[in-house]
Amino acid sequence: MMTDIFLVNPPLDKKTTSKFPMSGIPLSIAYLACYLRERKISVGVLDAPIMNFDFEQTNMEIIRSGAKTVGVTCLTENRYSAIKVLENIKKSKKDVVTVIGGLHATFSSRLLLENYPFIDIVVRGEGEETLYEIIRTLKSNKSLDKVNGISYRKNNKIVHNQDRE
Repeated sequence: MMTDIFLVNPPLDKKTTSKFPMSGIPLSIAYLACYLRERKISVGVLDAPIMNFDFEQTNMEIIRSGAKTVGVTCLTENRYSAIKVLENIKKSKKDVVTVIGGLHATFSSRLLLENYPFIDIVVRGEGEETLYEIIRTLKSNKSLDKVNGISYRKNNKIVHNQDRE
């Protein structure tokens, strides 16, 4: 069975991560995975720091999943690592849809889309319902313009849809 979305907590990388990285279970990814699975969305999850995966191992795991969409959690202290995961997977699989969310992404949506062409969608705010709508919209080949809480590119312009309640 093909994985609809693969959620990643990016690797810790001394070159790109804060001296004081977050530690512990990435609850945001756990919440997202549970929410999506309850709604019959096929979800893969990788906690790269717990698995002690580097970027290459992370990329191989994403490819192995066969996921059409890859979502990465992005806090300020791991932003470069999160961005690198999406850049790597886009180089390997051009047709994959890349999604970034989390606290840093919420407040940096314009900057992320302006500076990183391999990022397709930024989820702003809480992601459960938004990510579910993204997956349903992509599976039905519809436009993202009715999905609240996201920023993305359309016709080479950055679009910020209405905030999600």
